[in-house]
Amino acid sequence: MWGSAKSLNNRVSDVKKSVVQNGIFVFAEKVVKMLAYLLTGILLARFAGPEIFGVYSSLLAVGVIFTAISAMGLNNLLIKELFQADQQIVVLINAFALRLKAASVVGLVMIVILLMVLEASVAQSLIAFALVAIATSQIADTFFEVRQNMQKVLLYKSIGYFVGMIVKVYIVINYPSVTLLLVAHLFETIVIFIGAAYFVRSASGVGRRSDLNTAYQYNLFKRATPLLLSSMTCILYMKIDVAMVLRLDSAAAAGVYSAATRLCEALFILSTPIIIATFPQLLALYTADRSEFHDYMRRVFLLLFGAGAVLAVSVWMVSDFVIDLIYGDAYAASADVLMIYAISCPIVFIGDLFSRWLIISDNLILSIQRHLCGLVVNILLNFALIPTYGPVGAAYASVLGYAAAIIAFSLLHQRARGFYDFLRVS
Repeated sequence: MWGSAKSLNNRVSDVKKSVVQNGIFVFAEKVVKMLAYLLTGILLARFAGPEIFGVYSSLLAVGVIFTAISAMGLNNLLIKELFQADQQIVVLINAFALRLKAASVVGLVMIVILLMVLEASVAQSLIAFALVAIATSQIADTFFEVRQNMQKVLLYKSIGYFVGMIVKVYIVINYPSVTLLLVAHLFETIVIFIGAAYFVRSASGVGRRSDLNTAYQYNLFKRATPLLLSSMTCILYMKIDVAMVLRLDSAAAAGVYSAATRLCEALFILSTPIIIATFPQLLALYTADRSEFHDYMRRVFLLLFGAGAVLAVSVWMVSDFVIDLIYGDAYAASADVLMIYAISCPIVFIGDLFSRWLIISDNLILSIQRHLCGLVVNILLNFALIPTYGPVGAAYASVLGYAAAIIAFSLLHQRARGFYDFLRVS
């Protein structure tokens, strides 16, 4: 018994050390990305105007959706594969080949949607296709996560974000154009791809064509399908709003909506350090002491909800001032969108904890169901509210979509209600 307890303590210690080391770099990368994209978005919105900014943001949102679909939920699965592999380069090559095949298929579907639904130009659609294909470099992030080298990811992505910001700002000041802005974003993605390829090659060498294994790729695809459904529904209900505003209202309305939501989404990252810091302890206590686990869950829940509520109230109070200061008169309507969208802060923060609880309690199938619930609510409400209320209607749809996927689902689903067991423990 003593040996078993000691072994558990050693594992917990190793997990904590790993999370602290990698967590710092993961969080740093997220902060750098958030700051770079936030600053770039503000400058693009001011110099390009609501219409160009709205179309650009909508096309990028569609690209993000199809990039997530082409990822097929492989990231979490690859962590296990890379841990167990004797030759990690073989896993990487096959995962890359699989992602490239998926990107080719879903990219063609995306081109049709962009041309037929959003009325994008052929050039814009082809650039979006290239963005989806080059995003296969995301596999390198998983590789370095397994190797405890997330500082390399921070390095090459920071360079890409910085270069992309410079190019985008230069273009929007001198040659404001949706197509050229997409080219600038593509250039940023290429810089990140080159950096990822360089560091992977330095760390693991070069693979051979003979390493490609179609049967292994098919096996990866089969095992990743449930994760694909979860990630696809998640990214759809988080990113589809701006494209629907563009289609159901106007390009200017999409710009107004994007300007507000970019500010608010930047706040969502603030739950990350709390989650990173508390997850190892939650994981350890769930196995070792369920009573202490519930007590710790209660404290983390209240911390996240309190932080989100404070942010929501603060944004509500200063939304008019912030929008006027950052974007100017052209985006005055964004203040109302920001006020409404900010309500989602405490909901999203609790959602982050709920997601970790699903992992800890081995209820990953619920992740698919909850994201699907949020997606359906969001899309239906967008169709109902955008034609009448414009961007403000989309903001309401987003908040209620988050609430459906997190609050309503966790309260109504019998297994998901286990998330609130900590409330019944004194």
